[in-house]
Amino acid sequence: MDRNSEYRWPYRVAKHISDKVHGQVQQMLGESRLRRRFENDIRLIQPDDILTVDHILGSGAFSQVSAVTTRDGRRYACKHLQQKLMERPQDFQLAAAELALEAHILSSFDHPNILKIRGWTANGIASFESGKHNSFFLMLDLLDETLDERIRRWREEEIHVLKSDSNSTAMIPNLILDDNVTPDQSFYHHHLFNHSDYPRRSALQDSCDTRSQTLYAEKIRIMTEIAEALDYIHAQGVIFRDLKPQNIGFSAETNAVQIFDFGLSRELPSLDTSTPFSMSGKVGTLRYMAPEVAMNQPYNTSSDIYSWAIVSYELLTLEKPFDGWTRDLHEDLVCKRGVRPDTSKTLHPISDDMKLILEKAWSPFPSNRGTMSQIAVQLQCSLSRRMAYLAEQQQEQQQCRFFEQEEQQIPLSVETVAPMITPPSMTNGIYIDNMPLCILPNPSCGTRISRSMSFETIETINTSSLSVDSSYCY
Repeated sequence: MDRNSEYRWPYRVAKHISDKVHGQVQQMLGESRLRRRFENDIRLIQPDDILTVDHILGSGAFSQVSAVTTRDGRRYACKHLQQKLMERPQDFQLAAAELALEAHILSSFDHPNILKIRGWTANGIASFESGKHNSFFLMLDLLDETLDERIRRWREEEIHVLKSDSNSTAMIPNLILDDNVTPDQSFYHHHLFNHSDYPRRSALQDSCDTRSQTLYAEKIRIMTEIAEALDYIHAQGVIFRDLKPQNIGFSAETNAVQIFDFGLSRELPSLDTSTPFSMSGKVGTLRYMAPEVAMNQPYNTSSDIYSWAIVSYELLTLEKPFDGWTRDLHEDLVCKRGVRPDTSKTLHPISDDMKLILEKAWSPFPSNRGTMSQIAVQLQCSLSRRMAYLAEQQQEQQQCRFFEQEEQQIPLSVETVAPMITPPSMTNGIYIDNMPLCILPNPSCGTRISRSMSFETIETINTSSLSVDSSYCY
């Protein structure tokens, strides 16, 4: 088959597959507890209503998403099946039913951190009778970027600045404070700087502290909104099963977290989400997959909590967990021996309160992970304390700048004012979303098990089918 040409099945074949898909969907909907929320304004869209296909946004194992513009000038993310599936009618039938189920799930949800569905094909599942792969489609909100793209951008900006000119102004190290630690008590200031030698802190140093703290608070804000969305999903008796940075986006209007791609999501047999159920194993992406799912054991919504913890670790540290590991190594160390990412030796430090939350959430025992509701409350409290701390710091900095300006206007006496002593050159400033940050110049990189154990198989390229980056879709 020439995949670049417009291909369609003969009518009888298309009608047969359409009827099969319709039967599967009807059975799933008949067993579903979810009901469409009629306040969700779902548009019925004809294929001719799409004026232009602007560009491809991404693709998965079964589907493709493109940015489109309709004749009324609105822009959407249009999701439909890939043409290559037409070579495998059984897979096409399965993927079509899952796409219809995703539409059903999204139309029943109403949460600020879950992507909104805005429309679907006017003829519904019957559209497959046309014989084209993209005859049935969903219209979704467009996103600004995914969490994966944002993390990658932050990493690239760090690397770029570290390689930039060495004459930029020195800054103090990245400072991630615990809630009960003041700047004067922090590890970096106590061990790297002697405050008796540097009696006054410059406005630049104070600004660096504040901006570093602001970024850390932003990361916790993202973690909190993901947790709140998962809590809502679980409350509806649904398990997500494929949480990863590529399935988490940000609203172009509000920057709010938006969880999307519910193609692998399933309704649980009971609203009692604490009970493990026998479901398809090896569903999702292995890097973020809970051990019980990877080992084909019964599981429940606690598997999403594990995935949330691994995603949050990557967000806080900007480091890929289990980087370069093969499937066999992951199974042996993570699933069987309970190895987890090291939270104590990272380039971007993790505060103690976040360490406790992560280490509980990725426990090898699903019943010990708690619930997303409990985690969300903990995160909200932590975020509130940090925002209050930031407000106090900003107020103090404003007062310091005011007094410095006042001092500059007072005539100096014969005594010489001691010059401001600049701390030893540490590193260049880095910019994240036009916000300068501070990082350690030569951090004591944590010994990650993926490097220290010297397994030859660890260096397997991540695009290999044996890599933890490869996805399972059954």
